[in-house]
Amino acid sequence: MTIRCGAALLSLDATAKAIPRPRKRPVRSPAVAAAVRAHFAPGRWHGELVGAHWHSRPVSFSTRIEVRVSDLDPQLHVTGAAYHQFADHARFACVQAAGVSVDELIASGLGPVNLETMLRFQRELRGGDTVDVSCAWQWGQGKTYRVEHVLTRADGVVAATVTHVSGLLDLTARRLIADPARQWAARAHHPELLGLPGTSGAVALLGG
Repeated sequence: MTIRCGAALLSLDATAKAIPRPRKRPVRSPAVAAAVRAHFAPGRWHGELVGAHWHSRPVSFSTRIEVRVSDLDPQLHVTGAAYHQFADHARFACVQAAGVSVDELIASGLGPVNLETMLRFQRELRGGDTVDVSCAWQWGQGKTYRVEHVLTRADGVVAATVTHVSGLLDLTARRLIADPARQWAARAHHPELLGLPGTSGAVALLGG
């Protein structure tokens, strides 16, 4: 996985043994737990930390997905619906890796919603392919934020991009809240995976 954040550049070689993990993890379904364990397992941190670079760009989380038979159309191409599902899977895995409990978020009266989704096809995905799906969060000053997914084949070719415009819905008032970044940052053990600074930095940045 390539991670970019902050002004300084930090390189970690393939022999790095210390991989940060959340101290407290939310309860996960068996399927999601298995996906997150696989992502954090040695050799799967996108190449055993073969180069984690910190830069002044949003953090990019990535997870690998194998194309299933159920993802294919009669021509053995991946269906449009499957591209959306790949993006949804990566986004949920990213939230879980950041240490956010979606159950607790919903119990507090907030729910993430997608307001717009744009899918751009660039190259085909077919049966038997594997695809790395990145997840980069982009924040502004309003009620919405963007999450961009880049789907990259094993040969390094970008197959598609999926971009969401999202927000956090107040489930009682049925309106978007004004400060989604603050709510996500307050619940995340690793807010950098959501494109947000650490806890102290988040408070300063978000006006706390």
